[in-house]
Amino acid sequence: MKTLIIKTFLVAILLLGYFTIVSYAQSGKQNAALIKQIDSMFKDDQFWRKEFIKVQ
Repeated sequence: MKTLIIKTFLVAILLLGYFTIVSYAQSGKQNAALIKQIDSMFKDDQFWRKEFIKVQ
């Protein structure tokens, strides 16, 4: 009975670790998309800022 409880506990810990890693990997993909979007916005902003300075 005691070994069954220990095995169940170990399996639960392993599953928890697995789901933590999977959720972390998915958030990394979301962060990469967000970083790409922000970088694109920054480049557009800098382009128009330089064009504005040329006009002045």
